[in-house]
Amino acid sequence: IEDFNPDFYPKPTKPGRKDEDGVIPLQELRGGYLTKEQFTTLYTRCSRVLHTPDPFSNKQRINLNSKKDFRRVLRQLRKSQSQIIKLLTHHQFVVKDDETMYIAHTVGTDFTFHVAEFEEYEPRASC
Repeated sequence: IEDFNPDFYPKPTKPGRKDEDGVIPLQELRGGYLTKEQFTTLYTRCSRVLHTPDPFSNKQRINLNSKKDFRRVLRQLRKSQSQIIKLLTHHQFVVKDDETMYIAHTVGTDFTFHVAEFEEYEPRASC
C-alpha cells in the first residue's frame, strides 16, 4: 500500500483549543495508538490465522485447535483493540494524488462516524 500511497496510514489527532478567530487546531497524538509498525505486525499475525497458508512459506501457521489457542489469540487482539480505537477515533488522511485532506472522527456514544473534507485555502488579496 505504501508504494501506491506513501501517506496511506492515518495520522491520529485530537482537536486543540479554539483560538480567538474560532479556529480549532489539530494536535498530533503522542502515543497510545496503533503505529504503522504495529499495524504491520498485527496484520501479519491476523493473516496467519485468517488466510489460507502459503504453501511456499516457512512461517508457521497459527492454529486454533483448542479453546486455549483461541483465548491466547483473543488476548493478543484485545491489547491492540484500544490502540486501534485511539488511532481511528480522530484522525486525518489523504488519498493518493489528492491535495485534499480529510478529518475523520467519531461522535457520541453510538460512535457515529463523520468525515470532513479540507482543501488548501488562499485568501484573496484585499482591495
